[in-house]
Amino acid sequence: MRKTVLILLAFAASSWADAQPVIPPVPSAETLKAHVQFLASPELKGRLTGSPEIRKAADYIAAEYKEYGLEPAGDDGTYFQNFPFVAGTYPGKGNRLEFTVNGKARSFKVGEEFNPLLFSGVGSAEAGVIFAGYGISAPELEYDDYEGLEVKDKAVLVLRLSPDGDDPDSPFATYDRLQDKAITAREKGAKAILFVSGPLDKPGETLEAPRAQGMVAGLRILSLQLGQAAADLLLAPSGKTLKEMQESINKEKKPVSFEVKDRTLALTVDLFQERKSCRNVVAWIPPAVGTSKEVIVVGAHYDHIGLGGDASRAEKKYGDIHPGADDNASGAAVLLELARHFAAGRDSLRRGIVFVHFSGEELGLLGSSYYVENPFRPLKETIAMLNLDMVGRLRDDTLIVNAADTSPEWDGILDAVNDEFKFDLRRNQGGFSAGDNTSFYKEDLPVLFLFTNVHDEYHMPSDTWEKINYEGMARVAAFAGGILDRLNALEGALPFSKSKASTGGQRGAMRVYTGTIPDFAAEVEGYKLAGVQPDSPAEKGGLRKGDVIVGVGAMAVRNIYDYMAAFKGFKPGGKVEFRFLRDGKEQKAQVVLAPSKRADK
Repeated sequence: MRKTVLILLAFAASSWADAQPVIPPVPSAETLKAHVQFLASPELKGRLTGSPEIRKAADYIAAEYKEYGLEPAGDDGTYFQNFPFVAGTYPGKGNRLEFTVNGKARSFKVGEEFNPLLFSGVGSAEAGVIFAGYGISAPELEYDDYEGLEVKDKAVLVLRLSPDGDDPDSPFATYDRLQDKAITAREKGAKAILFVSGPLDKPGETLEAPRAQGMVAGLRILSLQLGQAAADLLLAPSGKTLKEMQESINKEKKPVSFEVKDRTLALTVDLFQERKSCRNVVAWIPPAVGTSKEVIVVGAHYDHIGLGGDASRAEKKYGDIHPGADDNASGAAVLLELARHFAAGRDSLRRGIVFVHFSGEELGLLGSSYYVENPFRPLKETIAMLNLDMVGRLRDDTLIVNAADTSPEWDGILDAVNDEFKFDLRRNQGGFSAGDNTSFYKEDLPVLFLFTNVHDEYHMPSDTWEKINYEGMARVAAFAGGILDRLNALEGALPFSKSKASTGGQRGAMRVYTGTIPDFAAEVEGYKLAGVQPDSPAEKGGLRKGDVIVGVGAMAVRNIYDYMAAFKGFKPGGKVEFRFLRDGKEQKAQVVLAPSKRADK
């Protein structure tokens, strides 16, 4: 098998560009394997953005670039492009929850009886207590836990999930997110919300410690999770138990909300954000033929999710190393070998090639967003971007090519290169995706995204180097090299075309579709748009990239959670007013909502 692959690589290298000298083929599968083994090793602990371990990965990549003879393209003549980010939101030391009984304070223990939620607002409050069932207000479903309640300046105690549990097909499924429930309580005037897992869902539930997260938008309502015993203690004056009330609601599908007498809470939520710096690793090979200023960008993210956290798909595996061999040590390794390959053939380059290992992809395309705002060469000189993400699990010779409609020339290039490889190419439309190509596509640049598909080990501790198909990776590397070589030989610019596909956009349990694309890297008050889908309600309403949405209908929008919650109760075909900032000035747009698309669920 390996001999066949090497023959294919050598043949492909000699035929990628007919008029150009032969460039040495990419190295063997064993070389790719060595890169992946290091990047996915226990020593690197999952390459979490901002960690000491990802700095080791960056140093390794930079040393390889230097050995291959690539020129630095980072800050101050180095290979590193540094950028700041919010590394985590953490509980402070001042979290407090207590109530008064007969003049005496009864304090709950943080970490044992309650914990702050990391999307909470911060501050202190005193408030009476109201039990508000599941915290769902859905008049269109003839169910409203808040009906007849006055919750202004109160603390509401609510159950997690819904009267149908966690059934994704339940009509309540669009109302069971904690953030949505917190926003509902806030909009009704509550000072605080306390969540508790129902005894029917998690008997004998114990609290989980708050997990460090990246940038979390504070919801401006104090938000806690409460243990079941603590919740029953709060409810004691009513003579009712949490289990009894949950049984009643689930059976009758009717609220049993009420004000709890003789209970006044005093609470404080104390959170802080840790800011760190991380690095893209950037190098380039200047053109040798002619005087072209144009460059091709080829990239892959090299970060992963560290010890898991909320991004892990492995239940109860928080704290285990998630090595990320396929995601995305595979793409990072292929990028290194493409750099070695083209450095050896630099005399034939008509255009420069910029190689970027991005960090912060798992936190929301942070590194690639920073790069497009601070490019090594002006974006107007970038003719295309090729992204490599999860390219280590080639199966049945199937190679997925995303964003294949972002240039009318892509099909011809892909067909020509694939003549030598005979991959089963699955071409998908849509320039927006969860990958770093999105940051370039939103700047109206042609992009491609090579991918060998998801698998059971995605975001699991079991995504290890032993499971990678290295022979397949070598073929994908050669295929990617063929694309780059044809871009190098291309006469004139590569034309851009805006995709018609409705991929990306807001996700979650929204019943309506607007076609907005969030800018996750933006630190603004509001919901900043990285773009809008073509022919979408947002585009038809006049919204565009860079707008900051600050209101939808009657709701103020301060973050992505507010934006998603604002559409509760709206139906397809309804018209809603958007308030947004453009160039610092508030404007309004009328948007006609469309039915939710499967890609946005």
